[in-house]
Amino acid sequence: MEKVLRDNKIWEEKDQEELDSIRSKILLSIDKLKNAKSNKEFYKYYDEIKILRAKEADLSSKYDYYLNRTVDARAHQARLMYLISNCVYDENNNKVWKSYEEFKNENDLERLNLITEAAKQALCLFYGIDVDLLGQPEDRILKEREDKQRKEKERLKKSKNKSEKSTVTKQ
Repeated sequence: MEKVLRDNKIWEEKDQEELDSIRSKILLSIDKLKNAKSNKEFYKYYDEIKILRAKEADLSSKYDYYLNRTVDARAHQARLMYLISNCVYDENNNKVWKSYEEFKNENDLERLNLITEAAKQALCLFYGIDVDLLGQPEDRILKEREDKQRKEKERLKKSKNKSEKSTVTKQ
């Protein structure tokens, strides 16, 4: 399929080079993000990464659009959906969908979210990926930074309260 895309100039070498360049910039920015000292510096890199991610998604969607329409890709998707339709159980150990047809015609938002979550977990299982690794590194770094700052604020608040109590006690 890649050859067809290249032969028809749908996906050219320059497209791949641009995508590789964007991904390299993302990795460099993630390193800078990890080492950012100030919040201003941190959010500068965080925003930069988000812009690069949007460019990456836009460019790779051009490639993925065609690859996801191959017979192999569609067969893989159909197998995955069939597996999900037969392997998802509710809290009472009953199958969520009685048939594949019922699964395909699902329109309940909560159950559609269940399909998405089941697909994510199945793909992680198939490809040996930890589900927690699906989030972007910059988002995990942001969460860690926010948690650290929150804990530091709590620590300072407790410390301040202790010193105020000891001042009151001395008087």
